[in-house]
Amino acid sequence: MDKGQPCTILQRQQWTEDLCTLWFEPPQQPKIQAGQFIRVGLEVEVDGEKEFVARPYSLVNAPTDERWEIYFNRVPDGPLSRPLFDLQEGDQLWATGQGNGFFTLDEVPKAQQLWLIATGTGIGPFLSILQTPRPWQDYQQIVLVHGIKQLADKTYSALLAQLQSQYPGRLQVLYTITRETVVGAYTQRVTEALKSGWLEDSAGLQIGADQTQVMLCGHPDMVREMTGLLQTRGLAKNRRRAPGQITSEIYR
Repeated sequence: MDKGQPCTILQRQQWTEDLCTLWFEPPQQPKIQAGQFIRVGLEVEVDGEKEFVARPYSLVNAPTDERWEIYFNRVPDGPLSRPLFDLQEGDQLWATGQGNGFFTLDEVPKAQQLWLIATGTGIGPFLSILQTPRPWQDYQQIVLVHGIKQLADKTYSALLAQLQSQYPGRLQVLYTITRETVVGAYTQRVTEALKSGWLEDSAGLQIGADQTQVMLCGHPDMVREMTGLLQTRGLAKNRRRAPGQITSEIYR
């Protein structure tokens, strides 16, 4: 396996007990597109022996940024996420310089509306995409929907507010919360928010095959159920040989 290149941690932000962002110097001569993932790795101890473990992580930063950024969740039994979570400024991780994956706007047709629907850390590639000129050129209205467990998971609010100020009237941000009752918030799953009509009512927009593109990123169950719900409305999976309206990436 190509380990990539050693990269120094430049900044760390712990949002909650299990949510963290790391900023690090990128590998030399990086080649990435907004929405793609890289492989991140560390030498970790497995059963008393040192072993190199690597996993894919989507980048949050725009491809032109001087620092790379990953946003991730510490998994209790995760062989990489736990030691990755413990890294501090000055520590090193390994990262590949070549982006991978097709979860990019190059693969998504132009439309009037772009709906970006994420759960958990699945918001990461959308944040990268929104920090590039492309979505603002190809879509008139953009709706970012983020399904979270608790109010404390409402991360990156400052960045989203900055984007809303930069593109006035173009970006709406909606949250659904599943494990905490918050006054004024929709406390159901993202899929229930679509079924109930809350998403479209809140955005003041209607999802339809003739004017909408939808990108889904997050838990497999959400992606699967949301895809089915959208298909009942006449939307189809987006494929290169048969362009549709639904483009998805699963976070396990």
